[in-house]
Amino acid sequence: REELNPIEVATGYQRLMEECEYTQEEVARKIGKNRSTITNMLRLLQLPDFIQAAIRDEKISMGHARAVITVDDVEAQKKLVEQAINEELSVRQMEELVRKYQEEKKKSSQKSQKQQQKSREEEAIYRSITSKLRDKLSTKVDIKSKKKGGEIRIAYYSDDELDRILRLFENI
Repeated sequence: REELNPIEVATGYQRLMEECEYTQEEVARKIGKNRSTITNMLRLLQLPDFIQAAIRDEKISMGHARAVITVDDVEAQKKLVEQAINEELSVRQMEELVRKYQEEKKKSSQKSQKQQQKSREEEAIYRSITSKLRDKLSTKVDIKSKKKGGEIRIAYYSDDELDRILRLFENI
């Protein structure tokens, strides 16, 4: 058959490998193509069905698909492909769109990691302060951090213990 779409070609290569037990290198030699061409075609079969359908229906090209295959998140792939179809993006524009998406994802990930590191450092500081206050007051102490400020809770279990804690504060 003439004018096979890339998904049909990739499926044919896959069948050769499975039924004839060929390697990618052997398929490339038999077909007269580079092994990297075979590999790239086979990668298309790893794409979600909606992207394969877009290729079959000629809504996007194999180049568009190769650009979006580097994105790990299926939902993000779907949005990128839909944008490429709706805006009739060229392959180069699609590659730029994917590059920007990945940069934003990386920045977001780095920001999240910095926030987690800061949070861990703050928790360590609060644990240290809590421990010191417990030792000085000889009772349970909790520190709660809030967006602005926070609160320190000092537990007491009798009126005598409250008086003892108050005397400690008077001596400070």
